[in-house]
Amino acid sequence: MPTYLYFGEDEFFLNHTIKQLKTHTLDQQWSNFNYTEYPPESKETIPQALSDIMTPPVGSGGRLVHLPNSTLLGVCSKEILLLLESILPKIPSTNTLRAVRC
Repeated sequence: MPTYLYFGEDEFFLNHTIKQLKTHTLDQQWSNFNYTEYPPESKETIPQALSDIMTPPVGSGGRLVHLPNSTLLGVCSKEILLLLESILPKIPSTNTLRAVRC
């Protein structure tokens, strides 16, 4: 399972890479079911995204979970880090996790 972690302020590059990932990962007919973007405002964003990334894609293509401006790359709880460590090897190979920290 690919996991992409981006850090920086180059909005053009960050937007370009998510467009590329969508094109390469998602089947157009199933993209509404298999693409999820979680806003950074909610406390439950990271646990929900980690749960979502474990779900196999619907239909054909893969699943893409996008965490823009995520605390996953900054300060997050030890529990979240342990959860991430435990699920990374188990994420379906069809799924892609993308976290960005600006």
